[in-house]
Amino acid sequence: MAKEEVGTENNPIRFVQENVKRPKLELNSTLTPNGLGVFDFGKYKDVEDEYNVFFSNLIFNPNFSLEEIRFASLVLKSMGLSNEQLFWVRNNEQFRAREFGQSGLLYFTPDEAQIIEPINLPAIINKHKLSFTQQEIIAMLNTLHDYYYITCTEIFEGNLAKNTKGFDYINNAVSLSDNAKFVHIRINHGMDEKYIVDKWIKPTKHK
Repeated sequence: MAKEEVGTENNPIRFVQENVKRPKLELNSTLTPNGLGVFDFGKYKDVEDEYNVFFSNLIFNPNFSLEEIRFASLVLKSMGLSNEQLFWVRNNEQFRAREFGQSGLLYFTPDEAQIIEPINLPAIINKHKLSFTQQEIIAMLNTLHDYYYITCTEIFEGNLAKNTKGFDYINNAVSLSDNAKFVHIRINHGMDEKYIVDKWIKPTKHK
């Protein structure tokens, strides 16, 4: 049986929606989603100097370890000035462009596509002399996603537009699978534009 095309013009990927459940943000902050399932950052005061807002919201989150902060910083830094990028996250397997998209493009709608030039995340991690297993990389991406810092869309058959018709994002958490290889990551603007450092709930210390 021929392998199903993923991310072609006739078989595009559907982005994971903003209103997908963010269980860690709900559990560990005083923020709440609105009726559409989206965390509304618009009601918070604008920041005059937006430099490093994302990092402030990250490093002042008491639920993050130093390793998770370093990892998140690498992801953000590797994205440069873009708020979205494609990443290859497998450290024991080479990326094969012919397995995804069409004519060098990855389609998200018939009219929206990105050039397939993924950032090799394990290579960046190794360059900075850090060591994370495949499971740890995926787990940390899922954590950042569940806190709404980023939104991850796994590039695989399960996120094809035809396979997600009618999916209720508001009432479901969507995580990367344990076997994730190719991932689209976008920065969530609220975390990059509004200070929420006073909204975190400190973890309870067990005696």
